[in-house]
Amino acid sequence: MKTWRVLPASAATGWTVLSNRRSGAHFTEVTWTRALGDSSRHWMRVRPPVVRQETIPTSIRFVTGTCLFGRSDAVALLADGSRRSLVSARLPLASPIERLAIRDELSAYEADTACRLSAVIGSMAESLGHHGQAYVHIPVPEYVLFMLGQQRGPSSGAVMREWLQAVEQRGAIVTELFRRLLAAECPMLQVEIGSPLEDSVMPYLREAIGADKLPTVADVIELVGSSGTAVGEAFDHWLATRAGTDIGYHDLAQFGYLAGVLAQVHGHDGLVVEVENPSEEPIFRTASRIVRRARDAKLSGWSGNLMAVYPHEQTIEPCEGVLDWHAEAKGDLSDQLFRHIMRQYGATGLPRNAISDLQVLLEPPSDSGPARRLQVAAA
Repeated sequence: MKTWRVLPASAATGWTVLSNRRSGAHFTEVTWTRALGDSSRHWMRVRPPVVRQETIPTSIRFVTGTCLFGRSDAVALLADGSRRSLVSARLPLASPIERLAIRDELSAYEADTACRLSAVIGSMAESLGHHGQAYVHIPVPEYVLFMLGQQRGPSSGAVMREWLQAVEQRGAIVTELFRRLLAAECPMLQVEIGSPLEDSVMPYLREAIGADKLPTVADVIELVGSSGTAVGEAFDHWLATRAGTDIGYHDLAQFGYLAGVLAQVHGHDGLVVEVENPSEEPIFRTASRIVRRARDAKLSGWSGNLMAVYPHEQTIEPCEGVLDWHAEAKGDLSDQLFRHIMRQYGATGLPRNAISDLQVLLEPPSDSGPARRLQVAAA
């Protein structure tokens, strides 16, 4: 990796290794010195290139991303009187959603992810010695698709409209956070931020939800499959790997995450480096199978290579309390905590009031409604 300049020349392994008891994965301590003399230390798990690569890559492109909200920042209040975190809900909810409870403040998880991944990407891009490229996946369409899979009951239309507004607003804030962090870490880095499903799916989702006509899975499949883009081609390969199994909204959301990586590999002859949270390693495993399949078939546009780097979290997310945070709201992200997170990952360069500046985007003008609020957040 040092020979390829994926890591700085000063990078060296340390004496410690982190072990994840649940997955069994190991993360090796790696330290290096930044261009301005600052030191960085991360515990990293590296997945080698999908195709063995002996030569120095012709170019390197980074891809990263984040989930939205913290565990208690997006809560569903169900018809049976229970509460469920939407972020950690992997199975359909047992009861219809009556209303949502959304906390506006950025979570420690979002700040930790953005600071950690941006610091690693900034160091890698800095070591290239030329203008690098990075794609940051903000999964707004994916979160809307996920919620469609949870909907039933008379409140579904109102819930979807509220969820769409909350997700687009949070996506705009996290987008700006990554943009500022990456600009501070490596000003030469060319950064693109969005979702691979934004162009093909989001206009339709916004229109359908606004008209209270929730789209079907078949509608979304048709939109993505007929898009005539790299995402549409990746979708065809993904469907082939599923061997005819049923596709639901949750599956479509998972494909969006996968497409965030595959769209960067397609048409790129160099090396794509996925820099993600360790929990996202299943994305790499699925992407690897598709890249190998496309390369073995000698399909045009799939000559690039893919590897992954997973920097482990160094912040233990503080307990966010009970899900009924309306009664007991704790854990708001302060500038002081944000500064602490930045320091431990070697991330520097943002103004002292970085979080305060970002939080201003969440505040709607006093004379405007929800639509105006979204426009301000996305500006």
